[in-house]
Amino acid sequence: MLDSWLTLYYTPYIGAKRFQQLIQYFGSAQNAVQADNLQWQAAGIPTSVLSHRQKNQQHKVEQALKWMNSCESHTILTFQDENYPPLLKEIHDPPMILFVKGHLSTLLTPQIAIVGARKPTSEGLYNSELFAAELASAGLTITSGLALGVDQAAHQAAVNIQKPTIAVLGTGLNEIYPKSHTKLSQEILLNHGALISEYPLYMPPKPQNFPRRNRIIAGLSLGTLVIEATLKSGSLITARLSMEENREVFTIPGSIHQPQSRGCHQLIREGAVLVESTIDIRTALSGWIETSDSTLQADLFKKEAIAEQQTPAIRSPRTQISTPNTLKSKQALKPIELAQDHPQYTLYQHLKTPKSINQLVELLQQDASTITTDLMLLELEAVITADRGFYQQKQS
Repeated sequence: MLDSWLTLYYTPYIGAKRFQQLIQYFGSAQNAVQADNLQWQAAGIPTSVLSHRQKNQQHKVEQALKWMNSCESHTILTFQDENYPPLLKEIHDPPMILFVKGHLSTLLTPQIAIVGARKPTSEGLYNSELFAAELASAGLTITSGLALGVDQAAHQAAVNIQKPTIAVLGTGLNEIYPKSHTKLSQEILLNHGALISEYPLYMPPKPQNFPRRNRIIAGLSLGTLVIEATLKSGSLITARLSMEENREVFTIPGSIHQPQSRGCHQLIREGAVLVESTIDIRTALSGWIETSDSTLQADLFKKEAIAEQQTPAIRSPRTQISTPNTLKSKQALKPIELAQDHPQYTLYQHLKTPKSINQLVELLQQDASTITTDLMLLELEAVITADRGFYQQKQS
């Protein structure tokens, strides 16, 4: 059965969306592999894809199976596997195949994603280590992307107290990136953690793959904590994907003079929960973690006592958060023009009114991961805005 899943997985131009399409139409991967081209056409697969079925992918399938059988801690999960993480199944565009190295059971534990800047401030690094250690001690598995900066600090903090952590790679499992994190990846495995990837084992780092893997980080987790992020940070993608899937998003405010704080402040405007300590997160996720009620109540009392001793801050009137309806009222302004040969022109044209990623998937018939990447590119060009999971052309 697994070889049929891998055969589909390695077939060119069969991404997650078409993979799902085939499984739903034929009932199983084996039936899909055995079906002829006419049946694939009936399932909605374009004729341009059919010629690629003739290419022999057997050596890749055998290589993957050999890797899995070479070590007890190597696993290849299919979407229909009983050990496939249930929260990840709920996202709009779940990976059909997951390569796992390490402890499979850790994928089924309650998780919190911790993401943020690759070049954080010293305070950002401190907060990454502090929050990761405290949340791991409270019974949450720390999930992140093995990147430099906040990711690294969060993974290392869990490892330092011998708690499990999960690294979601934007490369194949045999291509650790960055190379400097090879030792950290080994320490993760030694502490009951896991490395996972949807990419082939020897897939090298490619820029377009890192935004795509962010949906897995968000999908595995009960919530996402963003610790420092610029307005162009990929961490904002992870946070917004969490919002799209109705998961909690937490963020720590920072100095108005630091670029690394601006992304966090933007998320707060979009509805993220402002947190000052892990108590805020543990309270929101109290049904999922080991912290006893008495311990949490004691911590809350301590936090309130400290707050009462401090000089009250002058509070400005609550900023009104934009919603899709309030966004529509801004249409009097002129949208920024894009050239018709722009790679994201078609997507951009659909953003004259606010759209969610799920709406865009239905309109464009594309994978959520592809749309997410294109939205990020448009955001980097500063031609669209994002507000509480809705995207719209920027007005000028």
